[in-house]
Amino acid sequence: MNLRPFISALGLLFLLEPSTTGNALRASGGQEDSESSPLTLSAPSRLSSTPLDLLYDVPSGPRIRRQGSSTCQMVNFEGNGDLNPVRTLGSPITATFNGSWQSLVDADANGSGNFANEPSPSTILVFTNAAGNSIDFSEPVQSVSIAYSAGASSLPVALSAWSGSQGTGNPVASDSGSVLGDRAGGANCQGDPNGQLCAWGSLTAAAPGNFIRSITFPGAGADSVGFDNLEFCTSSATGECTPNDSTLCLNGGRFEVRARWQVRSGDSGQASAVPLTPDTGYFWFFDRDNVEAVIKILDACAINQNFWAFAAGLTDVEVTITVTDTETGLVRVYENSLGTPFAPIQDTNAFDTCP
Repeated sequence: MNLRPFISALGLLFLLEPSTTGNALRASGGQEDSESSPLTLSAPSRLSSTPLDLLYDVPSGPRIRRQGSSTCQMVNFEGNGDLNPVRTLGSPITATFNGSWQSLVDADANGSGNFANEPSPSTILVFTNAAGNSIDFSEPVQSVSIAYSAGASSLPVALSAWSGSQGTGNPVASDSGSVLGDRAGGANCQGDPNGQLCAWGSLTAAAPGNFIRSITFPGAGADSVGFDNLEFCTSSATGECTPNDSTLCLNGGRFEVRARWQVRSGDSGQASAVPLTPDTGYFWFFDRDNVEAVIKILDACAINQNFWAFAAGLTDVEVTITVTDTETGLVRVYENSLGTPFAPIQDTNAFDTCP
């Protein structure tokens, strides 16, 4: 484990320097780091830190709240201590922190952090290695929000949400923020007068349904961004597929399939839908006796934990096929360019939304 002092590459988040006693570390810089209140940590205490599986309620209210058709959980990092690893938080849905996540306590609370105005005093989260820092959820969620603070050179801060664990699968939502947190850089800091990073923004990744399994922070450097107050919500609302002249409802009605066409003249329209089997249907564009595209959605959860989408076309007009998983809101769009023979679609990773 890399036990280097928590020094941001930008010198923004926290500054630690060896004291004259050898193993001690002293916070430096800023009003909170005066000689009258040094921070002293022994090297052995840092080495003996063990991962903690803890849940902490938000100081201002309950841990679980309901908002419309959504149920939300918020976890913070209070009580995890200073410079300690963080692994799993939350209940009933848990958030697992992969990589080098560690908690950091504000110097105002006798910790080593050089920050202020954190949303849940006095502990935030950082990672000490830029690689492999994801947050996994034990069940898929619809939205994820987290507070952040960063200096100018670390902006924008990006958040990506994924359908698989540890930043794998399909990207399903994203957000980025450019709130300047660095007091020295001119941040508009109100409240706590101490701490270099003193203004906070918020990132939110929201998907149409419950299919976020992990989040990552692409481009964020080690020790350069602080995070606080992780909130994740699940939606109890589910959609329904209603079959009609332009809509196929396949695989037990779970998947809604629609198509549009466009020709060289610019004329366009909604394709007409005809069901064939519970999993299969076709579309016609100009004449009901002229089949233009066939599609099927297969349940392959027992094979690779995915629903498969297969389609074929008998046309070279522009075609856009939209498939929606009504249980999660995940959407897949398949396109054929104008003047191009319709190429077969064999997407065996179309929807990794198996029960």
